Amino acid sequence: MLFGCHENGFAGQMPRSPEVTRYYLQCPPGDDPENWPHERVWAELQQRLGAAGVAPLTEGRLIEKRVLEMHDYVVEPMVHAVSTSRATRPIWSPPSPPRA
Repeated sequence: MLFGCHENGFAGQMPRSPEVTRYYLQCPPGDDPENWPHERVWAELQQRLGAAGVAPLTEGRLIEKRVLEMHDYVVEPMVHAVSTSRATRPIWSPPSPPRA
């Protein structure tokens, strides 16, 4: 799985099999899939999921396009970032207090 947070919005890549991958692109609520032709979908995926030094995504035929109504909200602000593995690191941590 690959997730990207870009100024244009979220993008996700979730392989389903060796031949099929599910992609997600954040778009405005109520947007029409017809506003997202093949070329626009791939351009946004390449931009939102691309990284320097990494090969671009392999483009293929889109077999389904639809807008899912998804919601996000914050229950309470994050206070501590926790790492579950030595190979990972927090993506956010609170600033250190100034030294006296």
